[in-house]
Amino acid sequence: MAGLGGNIYKTLRPLAMKVGSNRALRTISAAYEMVMPMIFLGGIFALLDNLDIEAYQIFIAATGIKPFLSLPSKFTVDLLSLYLAFTAGYSYINAEGNGADGITSGLISLLCFFIVIPINGSAVHGDMTAGIQTDYFGSKGLLTALAAGILAGMCYESGKKILAVKVPDGFPASIENAVNTLIPGAVAIGLFLAVCGLTQAYSTGVIAQRIYDTIIRLLQAMGSSLAVYCFLIFVSDVLWFFGIHGAQVTMPVFLLLFMAAGADNQSALSAGQSPQNIITMGLVAYLTLGGAGGTIGLAMLMRFFSKSERYRTLGKMAVLPSLCNVNEPILFGIPIISNPLMAVPFFVLPQAAILLTYGVMRLGLVAPPRLAAGVPGMPFLLDGFLMCGIPGAAWQAVLTAITFVGYYPFFRIQDEAAYREEQ
Repeated sequence: MAGLGGNIYKTLRPLAMKVGSNRALRTISAAYEMVMPMIFLGGIFALLDNLDIEAYQIFIAATGIKPFLSLPSKFTVDLLSLYLAFTAGYSYINAEGNGADGITSGLISLLCFFIVIPINGSAVHGDMTAGIQTDYFGSKGLLTALAAGILAGMCYESGKKILAVKVPDGFPASIENAVNTLIPGAVAIGLFLAVCGLTQAYSTGVIAQRIYDTIIRLLQAMGSSLAVYCFLIFVSDVLWFFGIHGAQVTMPVFLLLFMAAGADNQSALSAGQSPQNIITMGLVAYLTLGGAGGTIGLAMLMRFFSKSERYRTLGKMAVLPSLCNVNEPILFGIPIISNPLMAVPFFVLPQAAILLTYGVMRLGLVAPPRLAAGVPGMPFLLDGFLMCGIPGAAWQAVLTAITFVGYYPFFRIQDEAAYREEQ
């Protein structure tokens, strides 16, 4: 088994490293990571605005607070594509250590994003006016924003390398820096204008609309698929099992496929409506209880039911981090990595959690995730409450019990072997 595991590791590791080091995928992860606190803060204020307590709603309405509570969500998740256009351009440049140009690249990327957004004409009092389609500022424009950030960053970086200008001696360094910023910025903007013009001349619609009508509709179909979600979780767990950080490899794909549906749910919440999408990033709150593989039940087994001193000590170290979904002590301490005995619950329990959670949400026992995404390190139960209310926290408790039972027979074999060694 060790030989087979070693061969699989040698095969998977280069592939995972290639995917994980891909600059575009790293940019996507970094761009979302930068805006995630804003998304969560907008969600918190949306929860405060729509808290289903009659006395509370009467109070915030009577005091005039309610209209203000809705503003943070409107200016976060409803404008998410604008923030991503900037952070993607910034992250693309910053990924190579060029932080000094990051802000400039981000601003140019934002301008390029505006260039490719459709503009509609309308008549007001007999005069024609032009207005940008603001629906692309939200979830509808996420992929366009990421593409604009990556491509504009690429153009800016290439232009700065190829078209660098050396000013004569005696000129201030600030002039040289300004020139070497303006030229690549103009190249990036010029290319976007040219592509946008060609798109409008030879096809219907502008770039953002074409992207939405083709690529995004395909991604939406994949993003609503339970099978795709299960497959990506399985891939992540397999990589973890062989000692490769699975989340770093699969997270960009998760964000591309499932963030838009979660953003729509959060927008619905801020508008006082019921979220409808189940397959979102918010489901992760129920699939990784304790960390990859749903190991929170295993941490409790070690802490309170170990016969061996080895696992009892490890349980004392691991149980508190597990409550915040951090389980590296367990993965490397038991170990679960490359351990065929622990592979069964490690692979099976997250899949069971997906299917069971999807089922209870379809039945209406637990509402769909109302926030676009959770915050890494948020303690369980609190995480479930913020995502789906009291039923969500209760369901996390049920899933914790399931992981406890699921890991029990496998851990008992492991613990007995360690206990005999100690004796």
